[in-house]
Amino acid sequence: MPEAVARLWPSAAEGAPAEFGALHDLMFERLLVTDPAQRATAAEAMGHAYFEGVDWDAVRSRAVWEQ
Repeated sequence: MPEAVARLWPSAAEGAPAEFGALHDLMFERLLVTDPAQRATAAEAMGHAYFEGVDWDAVRSRAVWEQ
C-alpha cells in the first residue's frame, strides 16, 4: 500500500474520530499489507474494536438482511 494513500485517511492519532481511527488502523496496518505474515486473519479482523457489537452469527446466517 503506498504511503500516500494511507496519509489521505487520517488515523485516530492524527485526530480522526475514534471509530474512523480504528477502521484506519485495521485497514492500513492489518488488512492492506502485502506480507501475508503481517496481515490480519478473518478472525482477527472480526474481533477488532471497529466491529464491536456486530452479531457475526446473524451475519453468517444472513438474518441481518431479512429484517
